[in-house]
Amino acid sequence: MIEKQVIKSINWSEFKSDSVKEIGKGNFGSIIKTYWTNGHNYVVCKKLINSSDIQYKEWEAFKHELHMQSRAHSCENIIRILGISQSDKDKYHIVMEYADEGDLKHYLSNHFEELDWNRKFRLALDITNGLQFLHKEKILHRDLHAKNIVIHQGKAKITDFGYSKSMNTATIIHEKVFGNIRYVAPEVLRASKTKQYPYTEYSDIYSLGVLLWEISSGQNPFEDHSDYTVIGAILSGYREERIKNTPDEYYELYSKSWSDEPERRCTIDYVYYGLNKLLDKKENDDKKEVDDKKEIDKGDSLYLSSDDL
Repeated sequence: MIEKQVIKSINWSEFKSDSVKEIGKGNFGSIIKTYWTNGHNYVVCKKLINSSDIQYKEWEAFKHELHMQSRAHSCENIIRILGISQSDKDKYHIVMEYADEGDLKHYLSNHFEELDWNRKFRLALDITNGLQFLHKEKILHRDLHAKNIVIHQGKAKITDFGYSKSMNTATIIHEKVFGNIRYVAPEVLRASKTKQYPYTEYSDIYSLGVLLWEISSGQNPFEDHSDYTVIGAILSGYREERIKNTPDEYYELYSKSWSDEPERRCTIDYVYYGLNKLLDKKENDDKKEVDDKKEIDKGDSLYLSSDDL
């Protein structure tokens, strides 16, 4: 049995059987979308493969993900866990809110041409706010990448806590380098031979830096390269090139976030306040531009009126 926590138990009969659709695979089983009648909304259920058939370590990892995600329940930029449901004997599901616009990779692919810098800054700030919350709760995510960021009602949210870890414990559930290689910090890649992974909050910051670049470009990091060549490039200090017209302040934030040495990376608070400052400046500049245009239009109108006299 799953250990008792303050997590709602949802009866499986509350989900419409004819609305069930598999939308992916998680670390421990399938991921389905279904309609929750009592919640009057679509939800996502992460299913654990029949627990009687899996190893104890995987079962502990499933409970670990449930616990980690429930700790971050109150942050608006982290996908909400709604409860847990049992569809049959030994078949458990984590029930989470459904993201109506898919993951960040899908979102950028479909909407990048529509995004102005104001919207890009907002997406970056959403992700940063979620990560800042995790770090204040002493949680390392350890698997940040574009498919683990989802967009719901225009807001970016962090999801997938299968590899997350408390900063207060040395427990390692997973015994290999995990995550999408293109987002993994160099110190973690360097340690792969010793299997002693020095993962800290600054390793998450590195992944955040890659995400900020991705938002600025609409491209996958190192998309034309194999994982093998990407590892070599990252360890040699290569990073993706700055996109034309990227604001200097934004470039500074992500380039400092992916420095080779962890101690030279900026803190999550530095990124958060930097993005807030950028967003405020952009909104003020946009407002001034609108006000200036109104004044010009008003002047033109007065000029035309005087000619009519």
